[in-house]
Amino acid sequence: RFRPHTLACSGFGRCFAANDFLVSEVVLSPAMQSATKQATKLLPCSAGGDIVDVAAACSDGNCHSLALVRDGSRGTFVVNCTEERAKTHTAFLEGQEAQSFTTRDGEMLFAVQGGQVIQYRAASPPRNGWAPLWAVAEASGDVTSVDIVDGSGTLLLFRRGGLLEVLDPDSGETCASWVWPVGHSEVLSSGAVVENSVVALMLQQRSDLKGHAMSTRIVSVSLPGLLDACRQKSGLQGK
Repeated sequence: RFRPHTLACSGFGRCFAANDFLVSEVVLSPAMQSATKQATKLLPCSAGGDIVDVAAACSDGNCHSLALVRDGSRGTFVVNCTEERAKTHTAFLEGQEAQSFTTRDGEMLFAVQGGQVIQYRAASPPRNGWAPLWAVAEASGDVTSVDIVDGSGTLLLFRRGGLLEVLDPDSGETCASWVWPVGHSEVLSSGAVVENSVVALMLQQRSDLKGHAMSTRIVSVSLPGLLDACRQKSGLQGK
């Protein structure tokens, strides 16, 4: 049975979910307050390792999935998964292993590595892969997912205990935060921006005593104003 642990959505309403081995397109309705996952199709992604995270890269309304893959001997790298075929590039991320990543256009990428959010850009030919630019913010602790808000470029950090932090990518400061009450039976395994005021939270039951993976559900939450908190804060400071 397909039990994903990570989720990514585009501003065009297209979402992807992944377990350790497979990527699937997922149908979500932003209007739903509580939604179960609906896997529409499995995508042909030759990962070549364990899938750590997934991202949605879009251009002119066309989106495809990128997978962050861990190879114990070589580190973490990015795989481009398309519907037609899987393109595996040796697109390694430098430094420590990445726990999560995100992109919007496939040209600029943010990865959580070694307790920091590192910004990358696509390397220019003939070099393939990603070139690190600088550390954007601190991301220590139980960060499970990172995402970008379209337009503003604001960063979101999702934490295992249900905390969502809104970060200014220029200063690295936290502009606002919000908490989903996960309780004792669930953890927040991933999160994604569906549109400017809506986020999708992937909630996973804690593993049983034998370590078996439990069920996963996806909740869509409207958070008007929260995702624009950094822009509002900078506007007030500019007065």
